[in-house]
Amino acid sequence: MLFAKNVFGDSSIKVSAQTVIAQKDTGEWIHLEELLSYVAHSFSVLETIVKTQTDADWNSIITTKEFGTKTKAEAFGRIVSHTAYHAGQMAILVKYGI
Repeated sequence: MLFAKNVFGDSSIKVSAQTVIAQKDTGEWIHLEELLSYVAHSFSVLETIVKTQTDADWNSIITTKEFGTKTKAEAFGRIVSHTAYHAGQMAILVKYGI
């Protein structure tokens, strides 16, 4: 949701991620059904935004606190690789246990 708000400029999104603010795990993300619902909603929001982008939009320059100055395409590539990194972490936890 922060990505949709900060990179794609969806000002209708209101996000308060304490883990981002605190720069550490605050222990609030522990309810599986809530998390699954939030992930599904955030995917839907991001999918809708991505589908509305034109070729020119992908080349537009954005600046965020998290990513610095990049094109939207570069920022999108960053979130894809970042998500893949975390998916790999979860796969290792599933395979070897905690």
